[in-house]
Amino acid sequence: EAGATLTITNASATKMRIAGTITNSGNWDVRNGSLELNGSTAQSISGGLFVSNIVKDFTIANPAGVSLTGSVPFNIAGELLFGNVNNSVLNTGNNLVLLSTDTSTARVADITNNGVNSGNAFSGSVTYQRYYPAWRSWRLVTAPLSGAGSVFNTWQNGGVYTAGRGTYVTGPGANPATNGLDVSPLNNTSLRVGSLLSPVTNTLTTTLSTNTGNADNKGFFLFVRGDRVNTNFYLPNATNTTLVSTGTLQTGVQNFPVSAVAMEFSLVGNPYASPVDLNKITRTNLAKRFVTWDPKINEVGGYITLEDLDENNTYSITPASVGGQDNHIQSGQAFFVQTENNGVAEVQFNENDKTAANNLGLFRPLAPTNKSLRVSLYKFRPDGSRFLADGLYAEFDSTYNMAVDIEDAFKFTNINETFGLYRNNKMLAVERRPLPGMYDTLYLKLNRTSRRSYQFEIAALHLEQDNLAGYVQDKYLNEYTPISMNGTSLFEFYINEDAASADPMRFNLVFKPLIQYSSVNAEVINKDVAVSWTVLNEQGIALYEVERSLDGSHFEKQGSVAANYQLGGHYQWLDAAPATGSYYYRIRCISNKNVSAYSSIVKVKLNKSTPAMYVLPNPVSGNMIQLQMNGLAGGIYKARLLNNVGQLIQENLVVHTTGTAVQTIPVTRLLPAGSYQLQVTAPGKKVATMPVIIQ
Repeated sequence: EAGATLTITNASATKMRIAGTITNSGNWDVRNGSLELNGSTAQSISGGLFVSNIVKDFTIANPAGVSLTGSVPFNIAGELLFGNVNNSVLNTGNNLVLLSTDTSTARVADITNNGVNSGNAFSGSVTYQRYYPAWRSWRLVTAPLSGAGSVFNTWQNGGVYTAGRGTYVTGPGANPATNGLDVSPLNNTSLRVGSLLSPVTNTLTTTLSTNTGNADNKGFFLFVRGDRVNTNFYLPNATNTTLVSTGTLQTGVQNFPVSAVAMEFSLVGNPYASPVDLNKITRTNLAKRFVTWDPKINEVGGYITLEDLDENNTYSITPASVGGQDNHIQSGQAFFVQTENNGVAEVQFNENDKTAANNLGLFRPLAPTNKSLRVSLYKFRPDGSRFLADGLYAEFDSTYNMAVDIEDAFKFTNINETFGLYRNNKMLAVERRPLPGMYDTLYLKLNRTSRRSYQFEIAALHLEQDNLAGYVQDKYLNEYTPISMNGTSLFEFYINEDAASADPMRFNLVFKPLIQYSSVNAEVINKDVAVSWTVLNEQGIALYEVERSLDGSHFEKQGSVAANYQLGGHYQWLDAAPATGSYYYRIRCISNKNVSAYSSIVKVKLNKSTPAMYVLPNPVSGNMIQLQMNGLAGGIYKARLLNNVGQLIQENLVVHTTGTAVQTIPVTRLLPAGSYQLQVTAPGKKVATMPVIIQ
């Protein structure tokens, strides 16, 4: 009725079902609602029936088919699907439009209803849209259509400026009249095609797809500045835009033959106007490894590698995605696959590979769970905030080998900084290898840098090993900086005007001893255990902890000694009067950056003992002898220091109260390093003699 209003909202809960003829003279608003045609004889419907010509969700549940009529576009904003029917046909009348906006992109759901029904199809062309926000970036793109026409007439909008539609495609020798390329200030190539990413030199003759009826859509690498407003040629300008193409919608099984050469990559475009799940697609002779492009990494995007080589449907992603890439490839997105062995290789898409996971950001990260090392490269903005530029990932297990094979992922070259692992003359985004051992090295390669500050964020997971520490080796500054073996470390560096500072092989990750324990000893002295150790290369150590165990496996901290470089690497600690029994001891050193390393383990057996006295620490440094007196009677003791031929050097009186105490005896002369004896006479005239080493 004229003037009446019918509004259908909440598409997920409410659906308008119509079995008969449809007419409308009022305001019928289905922009946020769901409409189903479920008659038993052929039905027709026009986009002109609706407010804004938009239906959110549209279901064909009529086995006799549905036709779109009139000259007004029929716009789908949400989901187009076939209900529980067979052999139903939607005749688009060349008026069907799949909308894409900043909030949603229309999708065509599984037309077989998860393989249960078949024969459903489309007749006529469909207009497909893909919205891109105001973000200057390269993109791996495709159009899920057959017979989609030329790049010039579609993505370039026929060379005409329309606000929010189309984009520039530029290149050397640009001449819109002869090759369709847009003339720009720099004339850089902004569109590449195919697995080799070959520059497109003529957009008048380059089509978005072929027209064979199987896997017709092509994969492209496109720089999207925004729409065709002239200011978008200049940094930092960008605008929202929508790329539009028209052709026959691809449905049913789509088989893409790819490279038959082992380890080679092939570019494949999602053939459907719907996201697909990488866990569902059928791979023949292909690794479960995919390379996509994250538009929000670095300044104009960067490659990321998704892997699930153990087939558990959980992916590692390198570098960690900013945009949110996960196992869902979006409508209009292209990606690389890798051939595993020499021979026929193919990727097959089926209708039930489709998913409703519409990721507006295009990407999402997942965290690793194995022994691993992830290095993220960050750049800094003028305000001091940082942003991800690139990254690499190494995974360690005894089952991996040192060869470059299908377990390792090659690194694709970015537009800006390209950061990877270098092994056997190959640059890798992901490297799988055995656990790092003493003096192992991971060679880092960083290309395409500029004069600026950078930062490595190094996230290590469960790489702790006895006395093995990781270091960033900076060959330009000739420095080693320790990193955590189970945690996150930050390392900043600067590329300056010196070409050597930009050497791509400037940095390594080196595994070597945090410290060298030249000796570790535990000695029973009557009721006590004196633990001593000597270390070399003590630079950067903050603290030593003494750990004790009853079984040699489960250790607990018993005490700590601050690092003191004046001691020349010689340390002692007294475990006073532990219970009778066997004990294991080890030393844990802790660096200024909270990196730790363990000594070897020593064992002692403690029996019942008698009172005693001894020098601790020994060797002595700092002209002070520390005399440990345990359980001795009180009184005045005489201490005589003798050289190695028995000559008296000095004599001191020591006043001792009953029990246990440490008495300090100053050395009053400057003595040469060597062996001496301390002779102590008790009040009862009993004499004890003990060795003293002067450093």
